[in-house]
Formats: sequence, C-alpha cells, structure tokens
Amino acid sequence: MALLPEAIAAEPPVARSPAPFPLVRHLALTGLVGVLVLLPALVGFSRHISFHALEEQQIHDNVALTQLFANSMAWTAYADFVREARALSPGVLARRPEIAALRADLARRMRGLNVARVKLYDLSGLTVFSTEASQIGQLRGDNAGFQAARGGRPASQIVFHEQFSSFEGEVADRNLVASYVPLRRSLGAPIEGVLEVYSDVTPYVAKLEATQWQILAAATGGLGLLFTFFFLSARRAEALIRRQARQVSAAHESLLRYQARHDPLTGLPVRLAFAEAMDRELRTAQRSGARCAVLAVDVERFKDINDSYGHATADELLREVAGRLRKCIRVGDLAARAVGDEFLIGLPGVAGVEAVTHVAEKVQREVFGERFAVASGPHALSASIGAAVSPEDGTDAAEMIQSASAALHQARRLSARPCQFHAAEMNSRVLDLLATEHRLREALERHDFRLHYQPQLELGTGRLVGVEALIRWQHADLGSIAPIQFIPIAEERGLIVPLGNWVLEEACRQHRAWRDEGLPAIPVAVNVSPRQFAQGDLVEEAKRCLRTHDLAPGALELEVTESTTMDGTDEVIRTMRALQAAGVRLSLDDFGTGYSSLSQLKRLPLDRVKLDQSFVRGLPDDGDDSAIAGVVIEMGRALGLRVLAEGAETLRQVEFLQERGCHEAQGFYFARALPPAELARFVRAQPGAVA
Repeated sequence: MALLPEAIAAEPPVARSPAPFPLVRHLALTGLVGVLVLLPALVGFSRHISFHALEEQQIHDNVALTQLFANSMAWTAYADFVREARALSPGVLARRPEIAALRADLARRMRGLNVARVKLYDLSGLTVFSTEASQIGQLRGDNAGFQAARGGRPASQIVFHEQFSSFEGEVADRNLVASYVPLRRSLGAPIEGVLEVYSDVTPYVAKLEATQWQILAAATGGLGLLFTFFFLSARRAEALIRRQARQVSAAHESLLRYQARHDPLTGLPVRLAFAEAMDRELRTAQRSGARCAVLAVDVERFKDINDSYGHATADELLREVAGRLRKCIRVGDLAARAVGDEFLIGLPGVAGVEAVTHVAEKVQREVFGERFAVASGPHALSASIGAAVSPEDGTDAAEMIQSASAALHQARRLSARPCQFHAAEMNSRVLDLLATEHRLREALERHDFRLHYQPQLELGTGRLVGVEALIRWQHADLGSIAPIQFIPIAEERGLIVPLGNWVLEEACRQHRAWRDEGLPAIPVAVNVSPRQFAQGDLVEEAKRCLRTHDLAPGALELEVTESTTMDGTDEVIRTMRALQAAGVRLSLDDFGTGYSSLSQLKRLPLDRVKLDQSFVRGLPDDGDDSAIAGVVIEMGRALGLRVLAEGAETLRQVEFLQERGCHEAQGFYFARALPPAELARFVRAQPGAVA
C-alpha cells in the first residue's frame, strides 16, 4: 500500500492575518519614558542654572564687600600682621590681640549683612583669621578657590546644610556661598591676601527650591497635557488606521469574493454565483406561484474559431457576446458564463413558454444576428439554446441548469428552432406557437380573415345605434379559430398592427358597401390595440380610410382600452383630439377593469364608455357586480358620456341596466356577431331608423 508523502498528506497551513501593531500602547510607553527622562533632566538643568546665577550674584556682592572692607578698615594695621603671621605658631597666632581686634572690626562692619563666616589668608594659604577659632593657623594653599583668588580671579562655590561658627555663634543646617576674593589696597595694586566670605543664602535657596517645585509642577502638568494630547492623537490615529485597515481588508475581501464569483474574461457571474441567485428567485417564485426559466446558450463551432484565429480572438469574441447578452436581457434577469463557450440566462417571473421563446428569439436576433467586429476582422456566430421552465423541469437551480443543459444538447441537433425545451409538451407548445405565427402571416397575405358585426341598441327605444366589428379567422384546414387563440400571439409577435390596419380598412369598406345597398348610416366600432394606438400613424390611417371610402363624420368609432389611455396621457390626448377632429368617434372599452382615475378620465375627449361584460355577467343577483355596474354607469353619466354595457344576455340584465340609467347595450340577448349579409337583414328588420 503506497503512502502519501507527509508534505502532500498534511493539510495546507491556515493563513492568519498579522496582529495589528499596538500603536497606542507603544506610543504611551515611549511617551511615558520620555517624560520620566525629560523631567529630571529639566529639573537638574533648571537647578544648575539657578544656583550658578546665585553664585555669580554672590561673587559680585562679596567682591564689592571685600573692596569695601579693604578700603575702609585700617588695612595697614593688619597688613604687616598678615605678612608676619606665617612665622607664628597656630596657638600664638590665635592669641594675638590683632585677632580679637580683627574679629570685632569685621563683626561691626558685617552686621546686618548676610555674611555668616569670614576667613583671611595670606598669600601662602595660611588661615590668619577665621570666625571659627579652631581653623586659625591651618594651611589651605591647595584650595582651588584660594588659588584662583590669589591669581586675581574671584571664585565661589555653594555649600548645602553646613554647620559652622559665625559671628553670632554656632549655626547649623544653613546653605552658604563661599567666595574667595583677592585683597588689594586699590584697583591695580598687588594682591596682599585672600578674603573668604561665606554668605548665608538659605532663604534664597529655599525660594529657589520652592520655585524649582513650581517649575517641576508646571513642567509635569505641561508634559502631562502634551502626553495626553499625543496619547489621544495616537488613539485617534490608531482608530483611523484600524478603520482604514478594516476598509482595505473589506475591500480586499469584496474583491476576492467578486473574483471568486465572476469570470475574469467576461465579467459575468460564474456558474456557482448564478446558481445561488437563481435559487433565491426560485424560492420567491414558489411562494407566489410564479414561474422561472433558465436558458443555456452555446456558441456553435467556437472551437473552430479558437483553432483558426487563436485564443486572443476567441477571448475577444466571448467578451463581445457577454456584452451583448447584458444589453439584451431585462433588468432583474440573470446572465452568467457557465464554462468555455456556454452561457446561462435566468428569467425570474416569466409568464410562460411564449415569453421564454420570445427571450430566446431576442437573444438569437440581438446577440447573434449581427457580425462581431474584432481585431482579426468581422465574425458571424450562431448559437443553440436549451430552456428549462419551473416547476416542470426543476425546483432548484441545480435541476434547472441540468435540464437546460440537457435541452441544449437536443437543440444542437435541431438548429431550426429558436430554442429547445426540456419538457416535450413545452416543445410542442413552442411548435404550435411558431405554426400559429406562420399561419397568421399567411392569413394576412391571403386575406383569410373576416369581420362579423354585433349590433348595439339603445335601451330606452330599442333602436340600432351602431355595430362593433369583431374579427374571425376561418382556416381552410383547422376551421374556425377563436380570437382568443391568435390575438395574443399577434400582439406578442408584432403582427397586431398590420392586422389592426386590415380591420380598420375592411370595416370602412363594409360601411360604404352597406350605404351603397341603401342601408342607413350605421356607425362601425373598431377595437384598437395599445401597440397600434402608439404606432404614431393611426390618425393618418384613419383619415385615409375615411377618405378612400367617402365616409361621413361619425361613421367610424375607435375603441381604446383604459391601459392605452394611461400610457403617456398628454400624447394620448393629442392623438385622440386629432382623431375627433377627423370625424372619428371615440369610446373607452372595458371601462372599470383598469386603474383610470377620475381626474384622468375627465381629460380624455371621449364620446362613450363601455361597461365591461365581467360586471354584467352576474347581474342582477351578484351584489358586487350590481354595485360596480351602478357606480360605473353613474360615473359615465356624470361625465356627460353615453354608457354602453357589453355582454347583455338575459332580460333581467337588460332591465337592471335600464333601471340604473345605462344608455345602450350589446350582447346575445339582442344578437350575436353577424356576417355582413345577415347584419343587413337584421338592420332592415328594425322598426325604426338608426339613431
């Protein structure tokens, strides 16, 4: 048994995102260390500057004091004593009367000053005098301050918490500035000794230390505020960085998801993304009872193009096909690249097989109907399409795609069809649809249609007020084909306009024929489809028919539906007024079944409204029909329009309509739709003239 190598058998490492850098913590620690280092340095520097300034000030004061001492005392009396003191022993020196006199003289002169201790040295460094008697006779020649003063340069140093003997006695815990000042009889005279003056600066030091603490507190507060500012700024920066990182990460993840769910060549969703979206649409359709469809579209003989022109041309063609597919489908439809040269189209909420066939034909026409202009030249492509419709061919996306792919394999063998359905009965319906369309085109060319005319009578008098032209199709092989079987197909396949023009022409021709036979002028009502009304040339076509057959104004009536009047009301009104100006009467067909508002209705230039037969059928027993019929009749009368009820089949219905004030009616109670000859006999049998 062969074993996989450990490197192959091991699971792939899990990618982990690096932990975010702790910016706030790093800056906080760095700032804190900086504050802890900076504060002592700042305090030390401030202390050094302050005490150095104090020393300089005391040197200046002590130099002035020494000069005053040298000039004011009888220095000549002491000068000889100072020069001869080196020859005396310390004990003898301390008992000399000059020492007592010098002490008294200095004490008197220093009284009231901050001088705490005084020493007098000869030029050899011998302590000739000191307020501390024990120090008299000591040699201090190696003292740096003494040496500087003997050289002519005053010097000083500060001494903290000193204990010493002053003029007033023993003093402890004081802060002193010791100044070494050269003694001269006058400026420029030779140096004869050195005077060491100790100034008591304890109060000044206390003030300096208090000031130091204030500076420290202010510096601490300032640095604290600065630290807080930088800390908050760092937190804000870290929050922004984290948010930007999240945004970048989200954008990156979104890009990765997009790339994982979209084909890099065409930009269309891949099969997996299509299946997920289609599953959602199928679930929605199942709840509402709607239907969905999936089309599998395969570009035929695409491998030959790939082999002959190379991958670059093939890729360019696939991008062009994808671009045309996007433009071809409706908003809300789905498109995807399944694999290679195969695409998928999802159709949520389709009406039925006819709608799916219409989309397939649109794809064949708009995507593959024209050549593709690419760098290698123009290329003509064709496609096979397989279709699956829910719920017959599947209830989830996987089943629907599988059914559409199976139908696609059949479509490759049956290229004459616009698409191949997975279910056999659907293919049969498509074939019937195509066959009906073909027969419709042939019937238009051969004029196989006929018009029958249903009388319209005034309820109060029973007089004939007009007829409605209704189309009939008598096929040579299939016999009579009801309008409900071919009118929707004519609407969908774009044949309703030529068919409507034929009806308009034939109705006018027949009216002229009746007039030539001596029949009274019978207004003929012709139904106009929304597409024919919006075609743009209806007014000219109506004028041409009236002119060709020499019909008087009022001979022709056009019936428009509520849905027609709701689309572009201003344009509709202009068309209707142009028709009325040409002598054409206008009526609103199937009134009550649409959503026309009263404000819209009163703007329309109408002559008559027709109550739809769906509200007449239940009269007078159905309470809802009775209420609706009464409201519609009242509304029509309030607008000053004639009201005609369709589908009157019983005497009770006619009586109800007449009681409610309906003006006119048509239906089997009076007569069915009659061929022209039978209608002529019906007219001649009427006791009164035509209204």
